[in-house]
Amino acid sequence: MKIIIGNILFLIMLSLNLYSAEVSLNVSSKVIDRGEPLIITISADGGDIDFPSITKIDNYNVINNGKSTSLTIINGKRSSKISQSYQLVPLKDFIIPSYTVTIDGTKYKTKEVQIKVKKPTVSKTGDNIVVEISSNKGELYLGEIIDISLKIKMKSYLNFDKLQLEKPNLDELWDKGTSEPKQYKEGDYTVSEYHFFFTAKKVGLLEIGNFIINAGRVYSSNSFNSFFTQSNVKWKKIYSNNLEIKIKEIPFGLNIYGDYKISTSIDKNITDSNKPVNLTIKIEGNGNIDDIDNFKLNINNVTEYSDDANIKSSIKNNQNNGVFIQKIALISDNDYTIPSIEFKYFDNKTKKEKIISTKSFQIKVNKLKNENIVHKLESLNQSEIKPKEIIKDKIIYKDSNYKTYFYILLVIIIFLIIFCFIGKSKKEPKKLLNEDIFKILDKIKKIKDNKKILKELIKFNFKLKNTNIDKFISIFEENVYSKDKKNIDLKKVFREIEDFIIENDWK
Repeated sequence: MKIIIGNILFLIMLSLNLYSAEVSLNVSSKVIDRGEPLIITISADGGDIDFPSITKIDNYNVINNGKSTSLTIINGKRSSKISQSYQLVPLKDFIIPSYTVTIDGTKYKTKEVQIKVKKPTVSKTGDNIVVEISSNKGELYLGEIIDISLKIKMKSYLNFDKLQLEKPNLDELWDKGTSEPKQYKEGDYTVSEYHFFFTAKKVGLLEIGNFIINAGRVYSSNSFNSFFTQSNVKWKKIYSNNLEIKIKEIPFGLNIYGDYKISTSIDKNITDSNKPVNLTIKIEGNGNIDDIDNFKLNINNVTEYSDDANIKSSIKNNQNNGVFIQKIALISDNDYTIPSIEFKYFDNKTKKEKIISTKSFQIKVNKLKNENIVHKLESLNQSEIKPKEIIKDKIIYKDSNYKTYFYILLVIIIFLIIFCFIGKSKKEPKKLLNEDIFKILDKIKKIKDNKKILKELIKFNFKLKNTNIDKFISIFEENVYSKDKKNIDLKKVFREIEDFIIENDWK
């Protein structure tokens, strides 16, 4: 009986060990060279595994290298072993902290690991391979181009089968491109020279670690029969020096550095009511032109539509040269002024704040036709008509009752105008709707371009007179001129226009 109970307990303990969860943290090496990547691997056994999200360790950015998974099924029980890898490039000693891994709802912790970062042996003149880096300046303003020169010097008699370049951690820099390499002779060395262009992301002391050249030579494991030869590559790491560059804040509270010129242009200075005037703002020069923000004019009683600026830049003569172009559409019912635009930046030549500006534009807006008619009638009512002199048989008679006759004539004219409008409004509205309103809408429906539809709807709005379809026009204006484009269901919108007109004018 005791033997049976013992066997049962043994089997229970064995099954518990089979399904017990395990968590471990391993590193590629506990002692690494400065600038060399460190691989961290967290492994776990179990069913449902939740790994920690690691983005930084000791202020070093961490790259998630992905997972590897293996599955096992014992007596219908599913078990998985998953390994999650992380990579970072440390510059000094640090401790990998303990992390929590959740397995099947239970939390497990990894152990802390001490990492030692040693200073690598930097190549020097006289070595077979020398790697050197230098910067165009030891101090730069934020946004100024950093030119890092990399020289790889190799003795002319050397022959390596493979050469690989490892860059240091450059997460604190914006990459602005690389120049074409140059090759030339320098004493016993053949020199390959590269230029890497960056701008700093923040103010402070910028540390640029060692560039590493991996030089490989192929060795054969069997020289007797080349067919069965297996080749092995032996690698040697050659380290460059490192750099420290001071990044200074741009003075006077400015955030743009360089040398620029600004200009503006418009497509027209006379337009119709509710028709856009297109303004183009152009800034050319060198510096951190990519950091220039979009302009906003905020003109009273003017609707403004603008897309994000188009910025193109490239490195030339160790400077970031570029063009900033922003287009703004302006719409108004009244005359307005496009003001002068000011642009402030820190001048890299004078080392002072500089303000450049554009000219202003006066925009004339033509009123709508029906508004012009009303304006003329108002002017006619307010104008004074001088009495006419009647000449008969050389005797001059003044019409003493000219004012009475004039007002009678004016009343008749106004009565006739009103009668015409009333007469038109009483003419079979359903026939007018079918033959005219729907006919115009059918033509507009066939237009595929939303900008042309907008133009025709504005004309159509003038003809409706009693009904205002501005709310439908605004849908197309937003699509045409706003940077936030919205898809329009044309069939649905035109159906709503028809229903709106029938409801307001023809019921």
